[in-house]
Amino acid sequence: MSDDPKPETEQPATSAYARVRHRPKRTTKTKRRLPVKRLLVVLVVAGGAALYFYGGSWVDISGAAALRALYSDTTFEGRTEGTDWTASYCADGTGMGKVGGAEIARRWWVKGEDQVCVESKGKVDCWRFAVNSLWGSRLRAIREGDGTVAMLSVDKSKPKICK
Repeated sequence: MSDDPKPETEQPATSAYARVRHRPKRTTKTKRRLPVKRLLVVLVVAGGAALYFYGGSWVDISGAAALRALYSDTTFEGRTEGTDWTASYCADGTGMGKVGGAEIARRWWVKGEDQVCVESKGKVDCWRFAVNSLWGSRLRAIREGDGTVAMLSVDKSKPKICK
């Protein structure tokens, strides 16, 4: 006999209770499936969100009459440079913007055949617009000069500020 004790071998559980409670040991293959499934869910959700905001094709809005019709008696909601805002415009070229609870008077006009310019606090920004072919109430505006992009939603019900 040797001095080394031999480990006792464990007998598998034979009771019905032990067999039901037994769970197979996880392998590396089963450990990897869960993150892959999560990744797929994230990709599907992100893809759906991207399709909602950026899906479809963008059709440029051009022509002075079309741009006047776009701005006349319209409320826009959007986000530019990380700031949420709402702006309502009347057919007479006036408007009111709300940024962070502050109301700011605005004036707008059509410049050429493809831009609308808005004056707010003495600063003038001119924008080009495109409408989403899948969601007609979604617009993309690109500011002239620096190329800032704003995603907008449009409400054509007459704003309260308009007479």
